[in-house]
Amino acid sequence: MTAARLKATIRTALPYLAFAVVALGFLNFLWLVSETFPQQLIPSDGRVFSGHYLLWSKTNGGYVEVTRAFWEWVRFHEPTVFLSWPLVMLSGGYLVFAQLSGKMGGHTSPVVSPERVQQIRDSGPLLASTRSAGLIGRVSLSRPLMRIQVYPAGIIIKPLFMAERAILASEIGAVTPEGGLSSQSVPDGRLVLGFGVAEVSPSYRPRGPLVQIEHAGIGMASPVIILGAGNWDIAEAIRSVADAARSTSAADVVAPAQQAPMPSSSIETKAREQFGTTQGARREHLPAAIKVGLEILGIIIGVAMVWGGIAWAIPQLGPFGVAWTALALVILTANARRILVGWRE
Repeated sequence: MTAARLKATIRTALPYLAFAVVALGFLNFLWLVSETFPQQLIPSDGRVFSGHYLLWSKTNGGYVEVTRAFWEWVRFHEPTVFLSWPLVMLSGGYLVFAQLSGKMGGHTSPVVSPERVQQIRDSGPLLASTRSAGLIGRVSLSRPLMRIQVYPAGIIIKPLFMAERAILASEIGAVTPEGGLSSQSVPDGRLVLGFGVAEVSPSYRPRGPLVQIEHAGIGMASPVIILGAGNWDIAEAIRSVADAARSTSAADVVAPAQQAPMPSSSIETKAREQFGTTQGARREHLPAAIKVGLEILGIIIGVAMVWGGIAWAIPQLGPFGVAWTALALVILTANARRILVGWRE
């Protein structure tokens, strides 16, 4: 098996592996909860005294005796949940980013072409690079989830957990600093305490210093917006390679300069003609089977939350438990309705 074929196989299998990790992790957690929930047992706080096997119970406010087989099992079962949780969260993050990847296409084709990325990377030395916040299509990414690299032949944009996307220098129509961004802008040096990625409405417009890049590339909506005061150098580098491409004759560049975005059908056709149907352009999205699996898993978790509210939150927490259970029921109902509507369509 060639390296390219192995890479393609891994890329195809990765969403299924991530879903399996998430599903098994959540189901394993619910399994442990169902075993310990009735008496709110804490397996890690267990004792053996004169042949009696004891676990701490929050419900009873002290130790309760259990069978040896149950004591040994839950003492083994609890660590499997906590040790697997980082991998579950990582896999869940991958699935979220993969799902949002399709939202980056906007009105342009969602095709991603690795050959275009390699073409830009092989064009010469790296001119500028940064990690920043940004907006691609309907997906907003916080700093530093978006990496931008500028080469003589164009720019490469890499959102976290997603494939690299390329914009050829000849496809860049305009590079516009806005929001007071200038050579005197002071970069934001604040520590990033968390990552954020979200889907935004089509009418959303970010505030503050930004670089707006209008382009005719594939795999990303136009414009792409790079956020932050520290991006003046990257803006100048992108503008420089775009100007160089426009000043070069059409015979010396890989693709003709574009002054306005092409229709998505023309972009995709051009990509397939240039790189081939099977080896060039590819689409990024979650397989339908995984989407259905995630919807079913969401329903299972929703039912478990409602059951937990009825069986524990309401008796133990009173009015707050009622509010918590009602909220869980509303979320479950909304998700179920959305799933049913989607399946009918």
